Amino acid sequence: MPAQHGKAPSKEPALIPATPTPLDPPARRVAARAAQHHLVARGLTLRTRNGTVFAPVDLDLPAHTPLAVLGTQGSGRSALLLALTGRLQGVDGELTLGRIDGVRHAHRLREATAVAHVSDLVELESTLTVRESLEERILTDGIRRRDGRARFARLSEAVGFEADPGTPVGHLPAPERTVLTALLACLRPARLVAYDDVDATLTDAQLARVYTALETLGDFGHPFAVSALTSSAVPRGAVVLPLTPSLED
Repeated sequence: MPAQHGKAPSKEPALIPATPTPLDPPARRVAARAAQHHLVARGLTLRTRNGTVFAPVDLDLPAHTPLAVLGTQGSGRSALLLALTGRLQGVDGELTLGRIDGVRHAHRLREATAVAHVSDLVELESTLTVRESLEERILTDGIRRRDGRARFARLSEAVGFEADPGTPVGHLPAPERTVLTALLACLRPARLVAYDDVDATLTDAQLARVYTALETLGDFGHPFAVSALTSSAVPRGAVVLPLTPSLED
């Protein structure tokens, strides 16, 4: 024990500073899993013949932490989400997810992430039923039907999604349709799930309901990266990344 001021030193042997104690096996496994989910971007940029879609982006997203990309139309929100999940060509800069180099090995980044919704690119078909949408996503993700159905049932119960399987997607209330879209992106493991324009057509109260569901899905190992308008609320505990329009005419 160190001596207290004004008193004689203790006769107990002094503790000699040593190198940090190595983590025990369980702690090492936890640290390793966290490192695999750590997303880092440095100078991430997308330029086209028409100009810059999004300016150099620096981002440090700790494991299991939600991300909120905020901006107005034309600020590059959708493109950035696609870039962060390895689904956009022509990206410059540095992007890593754990040990995955997302710029050099975009295919590995795609395998490790998922996309729930990107406006005009990845959207649910309004005429399909909930059941048909589930079967379509199972097929798209290449997972076993039994596993996909079981995962969907478990996650649906966790977030309180109770829509009739025979209901057409277009007949669902906006918040339930949004939650369904998120659920379907979580049928297979994904270190990050992108949801573009998550606030579209939702009231503040409905958006809060959706964020509660996304937080629950995050607890099941599916952290979300969402995009929304600058004025919108963000998920609890999210890293917030504001974007401004940069595309030149």
